[in-house]
Amino acid sequence: MAYFIRRSIVCILLAVLTLISGFVSGQDPEPQVKKSPYEVKADSLFQKKGFNEALPYYKQLVEQFSQDPNFHYRLGVCYLLVSKELDKSIEHLKFASTRQVSNMVYYYLGEAFFHSYNFDDAISYYRRFIINGGDPAIDIQIIEKRVGQCENGNFMVRFIYQPSVIDRVTVHRNDFFRYINTKSPKGSFILKPNDLKTSVDVKQGDNSIIFYPNNPEPGDRIFYSSYGSTTSFGKDIFVIEYQPDGFWSKPRNLGDVVNSSLDEDFPYMADDGVTLYFASKGHYSMGGFDIYRTIYNPDTKQWSTPENLGFPLSSPYDDFLFVPDENNEKATFVTARNTLADSLEVVLMEIDENPIRRPYDKIESLRRIAQLNSKEEPKKDLPKQVEQVGSAQHKPATFNAVENDPEYSRALAQGFSQQMKADSLRVKLDALRHGFEYVNTAEERRNLEKKVVIVENALLEAQQSADNFFVKASQIEQEYITGKRKPIDKPTSTFASDNPKFLYQAQFAPTVFQADEITRLAQLEKLNPQIEALRKELMEAKSRVQEIENSEPESYNENPLYQKNKLDYISKLRSINPLLTNLTSGKKELYRECVSVAVVKRGSNNDADIKSDIDRANQHFRAASAIRNNADDEGMDESTYEALLLDELGVLRLELVFAKLWGMRIYQQEVLSKIFRMEQNIFGRPLPTASPKIKTEKVEEPDKATQQQALAITRDNDKAQPDAILFHTDSEVEFQVVEKSPYSKTNPIPVDKPFPNGVIYRIQVAAFSNPVAIDFFKGMVPIHGELVNGGKVTKYYVGNFRMLSNAEKALPIVRSKGFKDAFIVAWHNGRTIALSRAKTLEYSQGPDQQEESPTISIEKDNRLYMIQLGHFKGRLPDDMTQTIKALAPGKDIIRKPDNQGGFIYSVGSYSDAVEATRVKDNLIGSGIKNAFVVAVEMDN
Repeated sequence: MAYFIRRSIVCILLAVLTLISGFVSGQDPEPQVKKSPYEVKADSLFQKKGFNEALPYYKQLVEQFSQDPNFHYRLGVCYLLVSKELDKSIEHLKFASTRQVSNMVYYYLGEAFFHSYNFDDAISYYRRFIINGGDPAIDIQIIEKRVGQCENGNFMVRFIYQPSVIDRVTVHRNDFFRYINTKSPKGSFILKPNDLKTSVDVKQGDNSIIFYPNNPEPGDRIFYSSYGSTTSFGKDIFVIEYQPDGFWSKPRNLGDVVNSSLDEDFPYMADDGVTLYFASKGHYSMGGFDIYRTIYNPDTKQWSTPENLGFPLSSPYDDFLFVPDENNEKATFVTARNTLADSLEVVLMEIDENPIRRPYDKIESLRRIAQLNSKEEPKKDLPKQVEQVGSAQHKPATFNAVENDPEYSRALAQGFSQQMKADSLRVKLDALRHGFEYVNTAEERRNLEKKVVIVENALLEAQQSADNFFVKASQIEQEYITGKRKPIDKPTSTFASDNPKFLYQAQFAPTVFQADEITRLAQLEKLNPQIEALRKELMEAKSRVQEIENSEPESYNENPLYQKNKLDYISKLRSINPLLTNLTSGKKELYRECVSVAVVKRGSNNDADIKSDIDRANQHFRAASAIRNNADDEGMDESTYEALLLDELGVLRLELVFAKLWGMRIYQQEVLSKIFRMEQNIFGRPLPTASPKIKTEKVEEPDKATQQQALAITRDNDKAQPDAILFHTDSEVEFQVVEKSPYSKTNPIPVDKPFPNGVIYRIQVAAFSNPVAIDFFKGMVPIHGELVNGGKVTKYYVGNFRMLSNAEKALPIVRSKGFKDAFIVAWHNGRTIALSRAKTLEYSQGPDQQEESPTISIEKDNRLYMIQLGHFKGRLPDDMTQTIKALAPGKDIIRKPDNQGGFIYSVGSYSDAVEATRVKDNLIGSGIKNAFVVAVEMDN
């Protein structure tokens, strides 16, 4: 029986298997989905990085196939990389990230949140990108750098302010420098001349700009960027200085303090001669080019650590070329944050050295401020006549009693500050809780829970603190209502006779400083007698040290008395430095915190004199910080004291601001006297005042249209390139223009002087049968004479060049001196030869014959380049000849017969194909349509 049962089961199983196999074999294979031509076109453009062209295709595909994640992914990428429509990009990328798409979706989401100023979410998606395996196209170092930039960004936007934007205009990327109107007679921005480009710059297509001084004078400097000899460390900033002999010094790198391992570019030296603004992708950046400021110390010959100007001037996009005006009241800068790839935005804004900053409430606030929108409020018409008075009496403002109470103002301000912090934390908490929807593992959940707890605790603390401050403000209001608290004083006097011994004793001090702050200032002032006694002892000790140094300049270190005095001097420094640190740091903290309150209450926000003093104080504080940062162990005590003196000077400048605001004229004069004495002690002479003198006179105010035009960004077409920038070399001078000629009756112009071996180029300027006065040559040197026609005529040449390119650069300078018909002549081993032949021989000279070019060397190939102009039956038309001379100055026009009885005309030669092509394009644009570049082997 069991046998039949087992047999039946086997039969049943075989039947079932047969049916299954028949069913499977009867199924058709899964059909292959064929892409539509529309999708093929879109994918092809996407793969070729044609995101702008692919964008409309993917928009159409998403409309047709709304659930396809790949279409959403690629549309989101296009929005991100082309249109900067970040909200749309995030919407489509987020949709795609919940489906099976490329892991790159997390990277692009990170990029979208990063450029939206949502740095926390950006970090989360960058991390998720790495956790999920990354992508070969994105190096992990790029992600780590981005995460660092997000962290920097988070720090920079902790406290924000709304800048006052006057005007802004969108311009073409290649034309933006024409809109930087410095209104300065000192110079203007131009394209960087070829003389400042190295061979690496040329290969990289560098097309930066420089600020070029008008009519350079000795001591004028040009700051510019260059790759130098390698691209390994990005672009660096260099400086050259104009010399008395008409040449520029050799380029000098500003060093590692200013130049990072990444690109630095667009330097601009402010009118003070020490503050350099520049753009960098390195240092402490929040992405792209950020704007930095560094200050040069002429005494230590050191640059301060670059300071990022912060949000909103710096952003995740490229921001560069910050140019303040001569009064440091307005500035122009350039940014790419609101534009597409082919354009930039030039922004004119007011400078506020001490803006009122506050915590931001939501990401949208950051994005709105970062847009740098112009003022929307209408400008009020000012009266037609404005009376400017040199020392007008300041009438103090009257305030409502409770509003005038500094304790009440502080309580309200701190309450609002804590409330904004609580609101911000509440938004962050909601975002974290939303993240639980995307948690995949228990470990991720635990980590997220920890973050939520931290934010919840911070939120409760901030909200409780805000409530406490508001309760305190309410209590003060009730005290005024019930009469328990009364106004400190009624400000009815001009305070012209208010001359307290210390600032905290001034009549207006309680309206700005709290009671505990006044007590603290009083305690700090008690340190002054001890500090002054120590300062006197210190000066005496220093005098003893200097006396020995001056009397024994080469052996003072071996003098036992010097060593003893030096130790005494160091001991005095170590005694005074801690006391002076307590005094200056305490005052600096309180004054810097309260001076803006005094300015607002006085209604002096736009007072140029007040702003100037605050700026000077901040400059002293920054210089002191730079000294501390650059101090070494050996001179630490002296450097600390030097920095403290600058801090003390900055504190005095702020005391001067309070004195001016409160009308304390006698106290003001006493503070000024202290400032002048201290400047004499530190700098050797008082610094020039930064504010212009105000004369008592009535002036007509310009009408509103004129004012608006003055405060608008306009295009400046007058950006002429300078003459050739010539550099000094260590070898014999090739060509100079000097004020006083070295030639005289006792040192005549050499005639028929033997030529050195190798190739020599000189510029022939004249031929005379009679003697010529030395001043005829307008200060050009060297000059050589050559006797011809049996000694009856003397040819005169200027310059002594080893390279044709250098002679060509000097030729326009010679012609500008009045020698319009000057031309270049070449010799080889003392015999005249054609320029083209001399050019081929330049590179065959031995090392003892070939001198280094005085310009920045451009890498050369083994060719020359001519621009062929076309075939003509006779002479070139006059208008064409004039065009060629204007667009190719200093170049020879060459004619040779063709096989049709006419002539082929060319212009040249050029050692660089890029330069030849540029001139050719200009010629075509001027109507010479048949021009083209011809390469000629040097051997031919």
